[in-house]
Amino acid sequence: MKDSFDANDKAVAAERGWEVCEVYDLRTSRWLRAILPTAANPNKNAVAVQQAVIADASRGDGVSIRALRALAPTPTRKPTRRKK
Repeated sequence: MKDSFDANDKAVAAERGWEVCEVYDLRTSRWLRAILPTAANPNKNAVAVQQAVIADASRGDGVSIRALRALAPTPTRKPTRRKK
């Protein structure tokens, strides 16, 4: 099972009217990934598009699941404690 959101997934997402984008969050001063509507999508409401992707993922759609996994932050390795 592939876990990464690749070029084929991007093409399928574009056909559905959404894409995974890098956006800069001014509140946190960090780059984040977000699901946003494409320019060709008549529905310009980002929240509605995100809800549609979440609904598709809950029904088991692989492209939507991989897109949501691409949004999730990667876990950081916790420092190990030194033994005394």
